[in-house]
Amino acid sequence: LRSSTAISIASSSMVVLAFAGNILTPLPESFMDVVRFTPAYGAGALARYPLSDGMQAISGDPGTLTDPLIYAVVNVAAWAAIFGLAVVLLNRRDKTRI
Repeated sequence: LRSSTAISIASSSMVVLAFAGNILTPLPESFMDVVRFTPAYGAGALARYPLSDGMQAISGDPGTLTDPLIYAVVNVAAWAAIFGLAVVLLNRRDKTRI
């Protein structure tokens, strides 16, 4: 991909992942079971944790939901491992094509 195309894809995917990770707008409580498995959830929850002590804004009646810190830590560690493994495998594949 050209660099301008790669930047456009990366920017667009960050917006979609931020929305899906409950960062841009509060999502309903029923979506939180899925949101906790998105890559942006852990980073957003860790960034908010010192200020909110684990409270997540949600749309709906209660308005907030408290998540343990371990959810965010495990999410970040798992996605770092997944993306790291993908980088290693794709780098090896790229080197074998030369």
